[in-house]
Amino acid sequence: MTIPEYMESIGKLRSEIATEYEKLQEKRSKLEDLKNELQVELEAIGLKSAKAEDFTAAIVSKPKIIVTHKESVIDWLRTNPDVEPDQYITLDLLAFKPLAKAWLKKTGEVIPGTDTTITEYLSLINTKKEK
Repeated sequence: MTIPEYMESIGKLRSEIATEYEKLQEKRSKLEDLKNELQVELEAIGLKSAKAEDFTAAIVSKPKIIVTHKESVIDWLRTNPDVEPDQYITLDLLAFKPLAKAWLKKTGEVIPGTDTTITEYLSLINTKKEK
């Protein structure tokens, strides 16, 4: 293959990839629209889940922890006997958020200096058994 042929092949593949990516984005957008419509329909009739022959859909609630005041969180970490001392030297949000979610689930209490929001989303599971 010559250099111009390589360049032509690369350009053609780039164009094909861009076209396929655009189609993929359109399909993802349509998927999200359909999921949102299904969630609205389920909520309108008061259902949290529904089953079809091959799929189960459920509206799932997920808490999200938001740190609103770091100093209050660090103070709470210092006074909590279940927390290792090195966890409150600085506030590592990646390590802290799972701890805060577990605390909320265990005690029902929100850690001082944090807030929670509940995000609802539609989960769709394929229940058809593979043969």
